Amino acid sequence: MACPEVTIITPCYNAEQYLQQCIESVQSQRFRNWEHLIVDDQSNDRSREIIEGYQARDNRVALLISSDKLGASKARNLAIANAKGKYIAFLDADDWWSSDKLALQIIEMKSADAKFSCSAYNIVDEAGSVLRVQNIESLNQHLLLTKQAVIGCLTVLYDKAYFEQFRFSENMLAAEDYEMWCRMLIHLKKDGGKSAVISEPLAYYRVHSGGKSHKKLRRIKVHYNIYRNHLRLPFVYATWCTLSYVVNGIRDRMLHRSCK
Repeated sequence: MACPEVTIITPCYNAEQYLQQCIESVQSQRFRNWEHLIVDDQSNDRSREIIEGYQARDNRVALLISSDKLGASKARNLAIANAKGKYIAFLDADDWWSSDKLALQIIEMKSADAKFSCSAYNIVDEAGSVLRVQNIESLNQHLLLTKQAVIGCLTVLYDKAYFEQFRFSENMLAAEDYEMWCRMLIHLKKDGGKSAVISEPLAYYRVHSGGKSHKKLRRIKVHYNIYRNHLRLPFVYATWCTLSYVVNGIRDRMLHRSCK
């Protein structure tokens, strides 16, 4: 196939229950010029068989098989290294998109000459019922660092050439996508580049009762480590960002409880 405009990256491990919805949400996109790289990370269920079935019917779907168990960050990096698209997007195997997700983001990015974009998204339960909307109205590095803006990995679309050297950190146990977006937005600000935000929810993020979770104190330590050791922020600013993260996290939980 000719070089696609968008490469969609999906790490997959034992996701047979959700893969069909994920892949078909990509295939239902109004924007058609894409490739879908799915990394099977040593699944021991029917995931690989399902991916191969879609690959046989659509040459835009490509299966990458990891030689060892990689985890999400390394799997995404493997796919980035094989991506042919001008833009990179991410969609985990248990999540899905609305049909106009790519079309709306690409129009907005080209109109604004933006190198990075994201959108609001729906948070759903295991059955797919919407629990709430994760809103986002504007974006810059300070809003992201202090959790006044939340970026969903499944909504990100960025210019591959502009962020050519960027990869997910592979030595982190949590928040590796958050750390990546922070580095990207810091680079964007220094370079005078632009980002674009769509306030309409364009994707569906599934939460699991048995999903990865972290105790509150550990989560705070993870974020402080990102600010100081990964982003190299000054001590005072790193401390301020950590405190803001905590305060805004408490505010969000109270808001969500009051809306129930």
